[in-house]
Amino acid sequence: MKLKAILITYLTLLLLATVLPLNSAGEALNENHVFTLRWDYLLHALVYAPLPVLLAWQLKKLWPAVLLALALAAGLELIQALLPYRGFNMNDMVANGTGVLMGGLLTMTF
Repeated sequence: MKLKAILITYLTLLLLATVLPLNSAGEALNENHVFTLRWDYLLHALVYAPLPVLLAWQLKKLWPAVLLALALAAGLELIQALLPYRGFNMNDMVANGTGVLMGGLLTMTF
């Protein structure tokens, strides 16, 4: 039951981060770089890495969880193409998928 609550909370936070306008008056994350990668790409990967782990715990199967997580990661990024105050970015989608795959690989080791 706790795992289900954690998964629902996590998915809700992902959805809110996707649809809410998060631009601030300060410097944007896409202007910062780490090892020639934009900081927000690394952040996307880190944010999506727990998703397949949580889904695998809930579904009790890894590969369906990874596939569902990849679909969610792509779908949430695609939603931003429909919102006038957010922007779709293919590189963000790739970073989301990379995070999902990293989480899936991490899950395989346990």
